[in-house]
Amino acid sequence: MRRFLVSVFLLMAIIGFTTGCNDDDCCSLDPDSPLVGTWILFERGYSPGAGYIVEPVETEPAQIIELQADEDFSSNIQGLEEFRYFRILEDNQGQILALFKHQTRGDLDVDQLEHSYLIELQEDGSVRLYFRYCFEGCHLGLRKID
Repeated sequence: MRRFLVSVFLLMAIIGFTTGCNDDDCCSLDPDSPLVGTWILFERGYSPGAGYIVEPVETEPAQIIELQADEDFSSNIQGLEEFRYFRILEDNQGQILALFKHQTRGDLDVDQLEHSYLIELQEDGSVRLYFRYCFEGCHLGLRKID
């Protein structure tokens, strides 16, 4: 009986290792995702306490964010230069763009993210990244350039 149980355990372990996700399954987006590409910052929105202000951002020099299908991230926007990876996550508010300095694997708790934005796709094809913990509302407005 012991030999049978050991054999069953080994068989289950082999099946588990061969059917589990690999690195290719873990961290990649559909290359046709509307989020994949290079985005230019064209506006900032914020609230000074009353009302909501949306200001245009000069496009020269271009301030960009690049999201690649393999979840590599790059940006020259001040404060985002140090991030190298991203993940798109879901919560009860919608899609979240989570940024990381180091590559991550596995499940993540959306309430424990160090740097993240709520993603809102606009009808004109632009995207707004809302600061998740800005109570008055704050956003970065981006347009795809490729």
